[in-house]
Amino acid sequence: MGATGSGKSSFINLACGSDAVTASDDIESCTETVEEAPPFVLDGQQVKLFDTPSFDHTNRSPHEILQIISEALENQYRKGTKLHGIIFMHPIDAIRINSLAKENFSVFTRLCGTTALKNVVIVANKWPKAQNRRDKFEHRLERLSSSDELFAFAVSNGAHIQKHLEQTAGSAHAIIREMLKNQPIPLAIQEEMVDHHKSIDETTAGIKLNEKSADTMKQLEEKIKLQLKDDEAARRRALEDELSAKIQAYEDKNKKLQDMIAKKKAKIVALQKELEAEINARQESDTDEQADTQPTMYHSIVSGGNHTMQITSGHSFYAAPNLTNKLVEGTPLRTHKVRFVFWSIIIRQTIL
Repeated sequence: MGATGSGKSSFINLACGSDAVTASDDIESCTETVEEAPPFVLDGQQVKLFDTPSFDHTNRSPHEILQIISEALENQYRKGTKLHGIIFMHPIDAIRINSLAKENFSVFTRLCGTTALKNVVIVANKWPKAQNRRDKFEHRLERLSSSDELFAFAVSNGAHIQKHLEQTAGSAHAIIREMLKNQPIPLAIQEEMVDHHKSIDETTAGIKLNEKSADTMKQLEEKIKLQLKDDEAARRRALEDELSAKIQAYEDKNKKLQDMIAKKKAKIVALQKELEAEINARQESDTDEQADTQPTMYHSIVSGGNHTMQITSGHSFYAAPNLTNKLVEGTPLRTHKVRFVFWSIIIRQTIL
């Protein structure tokens, strides 16, 4: 057993000496069911290895994988076949141990049960060839087995750690040889399903997986809520930005309009002043022109007995003989208004 790409199928093929099972490319899971590899003989004993799909399968859920593995184990147990042990493959070059790896290993330990952990071998696989890098991974393996990071619980309950340093049949056989010394015992999930007639969901492994699923669902719900909250906040910010932009555009447009109105008003005021100035100028000009163009000139004043004086208006007036040259040609009429009236009265009296 082990994660996708940990080297399960490759280890079986090395041990069997043939391509008994299909190996994955470390990315896509290729094992869909529990596959029984062809038996081989080691130290006079017949050995059967079973390849299993991973809990982190590409196309199947952890519940489906547990269903597949538990049914295969149940069938073996009902036949009276007990396992000498379980090999758990772990890639030592894994940069970090994520929560999924921890959860899957936790389900694995419950599938085995505390009693059967002593028949578990944790195989550290995929070692680098350079010795200086191997030393680095040695420290990593010590940390994994001595802390609560991953393997501490299993090791404290009897699980062994082996290193598959060389990708050879000899290295694989050395690991299996140690397992052949184990006393075969049933796994916890076999006893629970066969002896205690529990469903998969009622087994310890099933309960743990359901807890994991519930936690995952809760985390997913929280993530969705946060995402929705972030989306709502983002939408609100977008609306606020859009509204602010519209308000700013309106204010800019309004300012331009106000500036235009102010310019128009100033232009109107200037035109009014210009028009008033022009009107005043024309009034002054008309006043001067009217004064200059009034019938103010006398053409002639007749002396003697005629008694007649003509003005440009064509009216005739009588004048006394002794008024000759009193009204001089070119004298404005308005200047002599009083005088003219006076002489008109005299002329009228004289005639009468």
